[in-house]
Order: sequence, then structure tokens, then C-alpha cells
Amino acid sequence: MSKAPIKTTGTATQKPARPAKRPGRPKGAATQTLPTADVQLSRCRKCDSTARTKYLRTTETAHTGQLPNGQPYTHIVRRWTTCSDCGQARVDLTHENRV
Repeated sequence: MSKAPIKTTGTATQKPARPAKRPGRPKGAATQTLPTADVQLSRCRKCDSTARTKYLRTTETAHTGQLPNGQPYTHIVRRWTTCSDCGQARVDLTHENRV
């Protein structure tokens, strides 16, 4: 058995060509200066290691204040984890400034 070619009727419509988008920032746009944050790695109190397992649980508390270095914060975040080296359970406490 031989297959007969499929015949189609009508013409295919082509989409009009769009101008190519250029990657990156537009010409003349100013460079923004973004705020930076000083972050210290959390350490195990038993072995002083920074290695940890993934976070098991996280809680956030909306509380405003200022750190001793003068940085403001709006939330206190507690993350439960364990040390990868010695297995000590710990809670990482961070202060975040959210806008």
C-alpha cells in the first residue's frame, strides 16, 4: 500500500516580524546604588562550625527596633537547624529590615 500525499487548501499566514529585544539596561539609564547588608554566618555553639543542615522550621515575628550597630530592623526570624559536623540542634536568629 502506498500513501497518497496530503493536500491542503488555503495559504499559511505569517506573523509580522517584531523588532528584536535587546538584553540589558536601556541606554542612558542611571546605575542604582542599592543598600548593602552586613551578614555574619551563624555558628554552632558547641564546635564553632558554620556547616548546617537545611532549615527545618521558620517563624517570623514582626517587631521593630535597632541593632547595636544602629541598623534598623522590622522582623525577627528564627530558623531551626542542626550542625552538620557535631549534630547539635540550634536556632538561627536573624533581624531583617523589610520595606
